[in-house]
Amino acid sequence: MAKQHHPVVRFVDATFTLIVGLYGLGTLAFLILRTFVGDGWWPIALYNSIGHLLWLPAFGLVFICLFARKWLLTLLMFFPVAAFIMTYAWALPKTTDLNARGTEVTIMTFNILHRDGDYRDRAQAIRESGADIVAVQELDQAAAARFQQDLIDIYPYQALYPERWYAGQGILSKIPFEEMDYWRSEVIPNSFGYQRAVVNVGGYPVTIYNLHLLHPMAGGTFFDATYRQLEVTDVLQRTLAEEGRVVMVGDFNMNDLSDDYRRITEHFSDAQATLGGGLGWSWGIRKRDIQLPPMIRLDYVFYNHLGIRPLDIQVMPNGGSDHHPVRVTMDVYDPTLSYPD
Repeated sequence: MAKQHHPVVRFVDATFTLIVGLYGLGTLAFLILRTFVGDGWWPIALYNSIGHLLWLPAFGLVFICLFARKWLLTLLMFFPVAAFIMTYAWALPKTTDLNARGTEVTIMTFNILHRDGDYRDRAQAIRESGADIVAVQELDQAAAARFQQDLIDIYPYQALYPERWYAGQGILSKIPFEEMDYWRSEVIPNSFGYQRAVVNVGGYPVTIYNLHLLHPMAGGTFFDATYRQLEVTDVLQRTLAEEGRVVMVGDFNMNDLSDDYRRITEHFSDAQATLGGGLGWSWGIRKRDIQLPPMIRLDYVFYNHLGIRPLDIQVMPNGGSDHHPVRVTMDVYDPTLSYPD
């Protein structure tokens, strides 16, 4: 005779089966849809922004389902587990010990969070980073004044373009600028700023794009990635027309599951994915004195392979911003020469 369970136990079991089953089927459906539909449909664009977080519970649920002998649920949990592992295999530490072939330069991107405080803590975070070049986003007049006052001794070259809104950009550098441009889109309403600089590193020009792309929530409708897609198209046209070494840094307001990330990495490499050693999560919720750990990657360093490559990458202390700075050590070298492995 089959063992009769208490009604509460049966209710908990049925509820668990229903919730986990819906979670597994929903995850499977989104994995299929994102392959064929992409960011053009807002539910997929939203899913691509947080999909990695939605996959994480499956790592615990798969063991619970195995223990409970729920074989179908175990199979369903396989899909988010496999999706996470396959997507983020690059995050494992690389065993290759990279040695500089030429001249090292450290570049850092930092969204400093407009409208918050007097920026003294942000200036301190920049100083302590030791970076040679710092690209900042959301630069306003107060932040520009703070950086000019507190950082001019170590960053004598400052190209700051503050704005009243989130659009302001700036680059602080220990190295003189050979070229500098700042602009805002004439096509996209309320776009953030774009900045382009050229510096000489070890005798070679390096072109740096400091970017802050629009978040899909700023597109006029709920989670519409259209404006960001247009920005990526424009940025790729500009950067692919450049000659020589190009580095793109900034707050791209996209997850690495998005279509726009895929479009960029068809032409440029992601320094974090190249080096591994972590997921590179750089943004966490910050409200007043509450700061959650970073859970999403919005800040990136992309580069081409024309005589430039990353040696090291770190997510740095945030100095009170909701974004953590990302600092990368780049190796600028002559690609026509042969180097030992």
